[in-house]
Amino acid sequence: MPMAGANPMLGQFQQPPACQLMEQPQQPHDYHHPTHQWPTTPPAPAYHELTSSVKKETFTPPSVATCYAYANSPDENFPNGLPIHQNIYMNQDQEIDQNEHVGANVDEQLDENFAMQTPKAEPKRKRKRKQPLEQADKDPSLNSDAGAHIDFLEDRQPQMEKFCTVTGRLCVIGSQIDYPIMVDEIQRRAMKPEGLVRSHIGPLLKRGKVKGTGDALLKLLEPYAIDINEPSINRKRYPLTTLTALLEGESVQFSVDHREIIKNNFPFTPLARMMVRTIGSPDKLRCAMVEAHGARQGVEAFMSVLTEWTAGGWVAGKERILASPMKTFAMATHALGVEECLLIANIYHRFLQCFEDELKAFYERVRMAAGGYPVNPHQFPAGIEPPAIPDSVRRMTDLIHEVNGATDSFAEISGRLTLHNKKYNVTVAEVMRRVALPESFNLSILGSYLKKGKTKDNCSALRDDLRERSIKLDQGRRKMAKNTTFTAMVEGEALDLAGDMATEVNRTFPGKSTVHALVERSRGCTPNEVHNAKSGFGAASRLSISLRDLLLSLRLPVAERIPHIIRDEAHVIFNYCHLTHGYGPDALEDVILES
Repeated sequence: MPMAGANPMLGQFQQPPACQLMEQPQQPHDYHHPTHQWPTTPPAPAYHELTSSVKKETFTPPSVATCYAYANSPDENFPNGLPIHQNIYMNQDQEIDQNEHVGANVDEQLDENFAMQTPKAEPKRKRKRKQPLEQADKDPSLNSDAGAHIDFLEDRQPQMEKFCTVTGRLCVIGSQIDYPIMVDEIQRRAMKPEGLVRSHIGPLLKRGKVKGTGDALLKLLEPYAIDINEPSINRKRYPLTTLTALLEGESVQFSVDHREIIKNNFPFTPLARMMVRTIGSPDKLRCAMVEAHGARQGVEAFMSVLTEWTAGGWVAGKERILASPMKTFAMATHALGVEECLLIANIYHRFLQCFEDELKAFYERVRMAAGGYPVNPHQFPAGIEPPAIPDSVRRMTDLIHEVNGATDSFAEISGRLTLHNKKYNVTVAEVMRRVALPESFNLSILGSYLKKGKTKDNCSALRDDLRERSIKLDQGRRKMAKNTTFTAMVEGEALDLAGDMATEVNRTFPGKSTVHALVERSRGCTPNEVHNAKSGFGAASRLSISLRDLLLSLRLPVAERIPHIIRDEAHVIFNYCHLTHGYGPDALEDVILES
């Protein structure tokens, strides 16, 4: 009979006679006692039987006596017994008998003549071990869009290395974000169309204006062969703008925040209804439906070209963008132009969809009111009116104009998106817009917005200034809206950023290449399809002008720009305008028309 609990590596063997085995005591036995007698050795099996493998899931070591017997028995291959590494280890963590557990080294339990030199087990580490690189590559979090910037684990080129980390400029207290600056980004800044030198790149990387910092920066860039000594462009022709101070990572974050604000606050349906109300007859209504459908198809074709060139954005398609006609535009705007063009094209497409739906719904009402018969093409049936615009929920513009001195200066601060300390005037009305809904700044955020240090004296002085101008700010109040990159921008700087973006769209956006790509896609189409595409692009251009005029008529006070007339319908764009500090409507007005 095979012995119960026999080692699979030893094969099957006969159990020694009971007289030759030591009776296992119930209490721990002292193997070092002088009176202890070891059992005699039974005959050993052949070596091939010892090394025969038996596949079993569990491993139960044999008893102490059996281990001693087979470790010292002669063999034709090993006359002096098995070598140490073939012996059955007396593992201190495994069961020796069914009822006996050994917790010390083998030397403490066996006789001095039977001491086997077993390697000591490595102690368990309490800290978590670092995962190997092969497993880290399989981590799904590294495959997300947010980690696409650091997807260079092997064969990394020098231009792809991280040069430094810079805290973003568009951040307020409690929402600081650090952005990695890669070597290739500095190289792009030193090339055309920007051609920055060390007096520009130093402030861009937030290196202090101390003697020797410029030379130190040159030494750091020496291994990468980046020359920032001589300007490569005419600075008078291409001056520094608010876009110059933007980092590429911050540009992407800026566009992400803009997309989130549009998703929750842009008035697609109210604007579409306001456009429908400008249509004066059923005949024009039918023409508008056809035009909106064609314009939407034209915008879809334009978006497909942008998607092919950009692969969905800077994070996922940087290499494709730099190899496409969008390269100069992307480098001049530091990826913000690419992201904003994709975003605004999506906004315009969604607006056209809402406009077409409202036209269809209104036309159905007109047809039903006429009894299902063709209506008079020159007038609507009696009792049919265009879709109504809801009344204003809050009229903050009236409240601001009622306060005396709303246009007076509250403070003058240097802009965040500037490398040459341009000053912006912050009016009392702007401060009131920040502390009112939808943002509801508290004292801490307002102090950071005005670039005042968070000290007890500064907070007390700011509270006194607000009290003098009849601006009530309760102590301990919470900010309502989430902090974004827009939160830190004063309104004057937001308007400058929108204007600089429109200038770059007009100067470097590849309009001719886009038209050429659209024409190439039309090859092989029928003449009717080419005519419809041409009509669609014309309709998209006309409707973009109509949308721009509508947004211009809904302007609200921003910075020192106060419109002469504020329409009652302007409340529909109130939240979007105030959350973007005036950047959103101006960017839509300029970029949609220019592109």
